[in-house]
Amino acid sequence: MKKINLLDNRIYRNLVMMSIPIMTTSFIQMSYTLMDTFWVGKLGTEAIAGVGIVAFIMWFANSLVLVSKTGIEIGVAYSVGSRDYKQFRKYIDTSVAINLFMSITFGIVLYIFRLDIIKFFNIKSGVVISLANSYLNIVILGLPFTFLNPLFSGVFNGSANSKVPFIANSIGLIINIVLDPILIYGYFGLPEFGVSGAAIATTLSQILVTFIFIIFSISDGKILKGFNLVKNFNNATLKEVLRLGIPTAFKSCIFAFISTILLRIIANWGESAIAAENVAVQIEAINWMTVEGFSIALCALIAQNFGAKNYENIVSGYKKGLKIILGIGIFCSFFLFFSSDYIIRLFIKSDLNTIRMGVSYLKVLAFSEIFLALEIGISGMFNGLKNTKTPTVISTLSNALRIPLAYLVFYLKLDIAYIWAVISFCTFLKGILNYIFFKKFIRENFDFKL
Repeated sequence: MKKINLLDNRIYRNLVMMSIPIMTTSFIQMSYTLMDTFWVGKLGTEAIAGVGIVAFIMWFANSLVLVSKTGIEIGVAYSVGSRDYKQFRKYIDTSVAINLFMSITFGIVLYIFRLDIIKFFNIKSGVVISLANSYLNIVILGLPFTFLNPLFSGVFNGSANSKVPFIANSIGLIINIVLDPILIYGYFGLPEFGVSGAAIATTLSQILVTFIFIIFSISDGKILKGFNLVKNFNNATLKEVLRLGIPTAFKSCIFAFISTILLRIIANWGESAIAAENVAVQIEAINWMTVEGFSIALCALIAQNFGAKNYENIVSGYKKGLKIILGIGIFCSFFLFFSSDYIIRLFIKSDLNTIRMGVSYLKVLAFSEIFLALEIGISGMFNGLKNTKTPTVISTLSNALRIPLAYLVFYLKLDIAYIWAVISFCTFLKGILNYIFFKKFIRENFDFKL
């Protein structure tokens, strides 16, 4: 499959061609959870709760995957740009070794302490605990494949071939959609597996996606050529992958933790507030998932040109990339503000209080969407220049600020809209600080000017 040449000067074309498959892949991956929720939902509230607990555990697992995925994405792109194929080989093999070690270790720990972890969520229902346990037992078996698939995506994205992850994940989603009802409800003479059926469908889909990636890797000619986990494992590369990946993984884990605390605070305004926030966040995801696609494309473009020492393209990528992500942010701001009432009513039909809270969320957050786009886009540029620490520090500190400010709103007994304003303010802060510190980073470390 033809790769995009990120070293030429067709910046707009390259970014769009790279980002569209990445954006689509992100929506597809989100659809895995939505499909399970849709079919499991027909089994009852306990089933949804059980699967929901496992989904939260897997959020942490996905954060661990970012260690090797981020490292390999940046490392592969840099190696392709510098035409250093020995380092290309070391990045892939070392990252796979890290990935397999983490997935197996995490799986063993998760299996041993699975009931304790499930009970940590303060679940009182024995039925929910049992369903979560049966679902988790099957998911654990597929962890190596769940960990490997994002790694393959990182390799192909870093190599400027984002179509392959899109194709592989699309096929996986189709298989998951087909298998879910068959295995959950026992169609075509098969036994009725219930919640376990959803886990089996997802695990089989992930295994299939891995094999599709392997087939594309073989046809690529370079990705698996000379593959040897023992011979090519390199301590220097290990340190580099960990240096690049740990900050991003840490950022994801901390964000999950902060989001959990914030949700507990929001719960003080009642179930309507939780429902409104849950629906509105999923609507808002349209912006960050779109910008995330361009962020990964910017990371690959800048990393390849950084490796090739083509600084003119880095400057051009920064300027043109900035225009694209700001354009997306502005569009989403107007879209969310002026269509908030209509969109919320698509999901919430009759509860006027929940509708009011959801509409206020989207209207308040609309003012910070441009800064959300700025934060995500600039983070991708930082990553492309092998600096993952700065955006992590900015994101972590800004997100952490949500907690004391949210408690202040609760203490003062203000309307829920002030909680949305806190989230919006912290997003504004992240965007501005990323922009300022990126300019500072370039000024202090490179000869070229932005």
